[in-house]
Amino acid sequence: MTARRAILSVPRRIAMAALAPIERRGLERAAELPPPRTVFIIGPPRSGTTLLYELLAMRFGFAYFSNAAHRLPHTPITATRLFRPLIRGWRGTFQSDYGRLRGWGAPSEAGWIWDRWMGGFEAMEADDLDPAAALELRCSIAAVADALGGPFLAKNVAHSVRMRALDRIFPDAVFIALRRDEGDVIRSIYRMRQRRLGEPGGGLSAWLSVRPRGWESHRNRPPIEQIAAQVFGVQCDIGRDALAIGPGRLHCVQYEELASDPRCELERIRMFMAGHGILPPPRFDVPPHFDRPALIALDDDLERQLVRAVETWRPRAAAATRAPIRRRAA
Repeated sequence: MTARRAILSVPRRIAMAALAPIERRGLERAAELPPPRTVFIIGPPRSGTTLLYELLAMRFGFAYFSNAAHRLPHTPITATRLFRPLIRGWRGTFQSDYGRLRGWGAPSEAGWIWDRWMGGFEAMEADDLDPAAALELRCSIAAVADALGGPFLAKNVAHSVRMRALDRIFPDAVFIALRRDEGDVIRSIYRMRQRRLGEPGGGLSAWLSVRPRGWESHRNRPPIEQIAAQVFGVQCDIGRDALAIGPGRLHCVQYEELASDPRCELERIRMFMAGHGILPPPRFDVPPHFDRPALIALDDDLERQLVRAVETWRPRAAAATRAPIRRRAA
């Protein structure tokens, strides 16, 4: 923990202690609410999940964990009610810092909240769930959805390796998986590791973010091979879990097409959600297109390693992801 975070944690703890009785009453009332309708955005890190999260939250009237709730992780219901005007009035700027959007009312990946019930970045099976934690999580999301008056939208790349656990808590949930050119994703994650060289626990060989099943066997490999194992391993886990939870509940979006024509892709997502009874009201319009960031190639040796890693992993991922993914008609 950095010194700044340690200092800021003191007023947060004081605020959460003061709000705890209100939060308990909110949880008690939430037990009487109907099960929340939920949509989970999943995919490897740097695959475009934040862009889709921001687009969906801006275009439709979803409930979500805001930055305010994230900063008060033990009282997300109360934080949502207190900051409801900022959440309802939030509009995206489509500028993020490695998955973080600015503003108290902005949608958050909410890692501090999810970690309370589901741990960090490790994969989770349905049987790993603690029943009491599952009940509190379901009630918390039901209360947030009720406070904001819409179905609940969540984006956290760790959800990519715990679909079966989420299915156990939210049996009617749907999942939207982002796919992006794997070479671009690997380059972006490598650059992110470079950026964090000076941070505690950072380094080119330091595993960042979600850990797919079997990640331990790759932790001592060169960075490019590690990252390729992470990217394709997440895709494999999504494909296998999609088979396990049943057909028709996973919709796949290609990042390049989302950036090129977001309005068209959002309409396809709306139709997919409507087929599952999820009908968020319209909100604000979104830009007609986005310029895709130009990713600078790595040095020649790293690029050769990247090509070999992609050629090795792509057939494995293709075999694992022959899942009943709902795709758009040709």
